[in-house]
Amino acid sequence: MRFVDRSEVNCPSILSNNEARSYRNHVSEYLESRRSDIRPSRPPNEIFKDKELSSSLKILFRKKCAYCETFITPAEGNNVDHFRPWAGAERENGHVDFKHYCWLAFEWDNLYLTCHACARSKKDHFPVFRVGEIRASIAKLRRYEGPGLLDPCFDHPERHLSIDSNGWLFGQSQRGAVTVNLLDLNRYELVAARRHVVEMLTELVKISRSKPGELEARQNVSLLLGEDMEFNGTARLALFQMLPTGHPASSTESRISWIRGRLSFAILPIR
Repeated sequence: MRFVDRSEVNCPSILSNNEARSYRNHVSEYLESRRSDIRPSRPPNEIFKDKELSSSLKILFRKKCAYCETFITPAEGNNVDHFRPWAGAERENGHVDFKHYCWLAFEWDNLYLTCHACARSKKDHFPVFRVGEIRASIAKLRRYEGPGLLDPCFDHPERHLSIDSNGWLFGQSQRGAVTVNLLDLNRYELVAARRHVVEMLTELVKISRSKPGELEARQNVSLLLGEDMEFNGTARLALFQMLPTGHPASSTESRISWIRGRLSFAILPIR
């Protein structure tokens, strides 16, 4: 998982067309009803198949799954995930809050590109520490709910996750552990791919440290960290962990400064 800056891509116009407005009106009527035991009606699927929406998501997430970082294959098509599920949120205890979060069905900040495997694991699960108000904005929900899942477009994964030399992810916080388990981020194929990235990065960093003038090694490290590379978040996470024991760096920014100084390449933009 890696942090994705949503401000880089504008909201597609399809999310505010007549069909979307009509569904929002329908959702308002549903939320005003006293029924809490039925799911809301399904939003128009044609909107999620829209070419502009599909293109915007692929640009934003660089054609990679927002959660596991694998490239989305043409066979998988346009798999749009609602970070906060529109059809009712299943909590940790198995209870389903049917009204959460249908009002976010067409909110751009709630739409993510995902692979089939992560979508199957995530389903409508959305554990929280406190249930947010009906109709609350995403910003308000983030502040109040304390979601169990890490949000790739809000959270910095390196503060919640760690990776070992074999490519296994571990939670360094409760939210990190919940995310790894719920999304099954230690699937065999993911672990194998991450292990390969960590091995390459480790070797390149050794070369960069022992031979400061070795430009090719530094360039290859930069490539591994590039936004368009598969598992670039894995490379960043592994690089963050290459600090010496007892190093005073305690924030993402200071870690980045250390890496820049020791390896002499301007990478890892500070967000």
